[in-house]
Amino acid sequence: MDIDYNPFDDHLWATGGEDAHIKLWRVPDGGVKKGTKEADIDLLGHSRRINSINFHPTVSGLLVSTAADSTVKIWDIENQKVAIDIVGGHNDAVLNITWDWKGSMLATACKDTHLRVWDVRANKAVSDTIAHDGAKGFKAAWAGKHDMICTCGFSKSSERQVGVWDVRNMAKPLRMMLLDQQSGLLTPMYDPDVDLLVLTGRGDGNVRFIEITQEEPYAHLLTEWMAHSQFNDCDWMHKFVSLFLFLSSLPPPHANTFLTPLHQLTGRSVM
Repeated sequence: MDIDYNPFDDHLWATGGEDAHIKLWRVPDGGVKKGTKEADIDLLGHSRRINSINFHPTVSGLLVSTAADSTVKIWDIENQKVAIDIVGGHNDAVLNITWDWKGSMLATACKDTHLRVWDVRANKAVSDTIAHDGAKGFKAAWAGKHDMICTCGFSKSSERQVGVWDVRNMAKPLRMMLLDQQSGLLTPMYDPDVDLLVLTGRGDGNVRFIEITQEEPYAHLLTEWMAHSQFNDCDWMHKFVSLFLFLSSLPPPHANTFLTPLHQLTGRSVM
């Protein structure tokens, strides 16, 4: 299962589930007052469980999904139909996708160990490489406006790794960093405003923060935050929303002091 929010509409969220359905939910003004199982839109096109869903970064009406049926579908939300269907090129389940910042290219992380970069308009793969040798799969995140992709996977000896790749030449990684020997698959999230890679995953109780640079060694482990319990999932929210919620918990006069600068922030932040 996966969840994502529409960057053009804070009230619209999308979920993908084990039943192969993609559902869009509209949060009413004032918040959700009671639970509901009735989604506003229900999209069915995959034949097996949904692995990831991502709204398009520059077009409000598009959503891309990957599934265990080895396909990638780009949905026209308004007309509730598939706009582009990528049905070939993957030999196993597609675990996640990541858009470039313009939304013209996307990269897929497949359980067959291959990282593929696709030209969306041409509906063809323009780059293809083995990202991680491990059999547990991997996930990927585009590094903001840079021609770089970050991946999280496993080595043949089941060590967790972080790879940094140059999209223009994926013959070998710019950096392959060993993390630990935990068994859970990490989810990479990238903050383009500060070039920060955030790593966590289901079953993990910590969050790692890695700075990505254009010069060697390309990846620098900054710090690690430990929680009191394990995570089930994680996602981004607007920086304004997340910082406002944090500051609103501070006692006066601190909360009022920082309200005005918040309006100048843009982009996304981890919640």
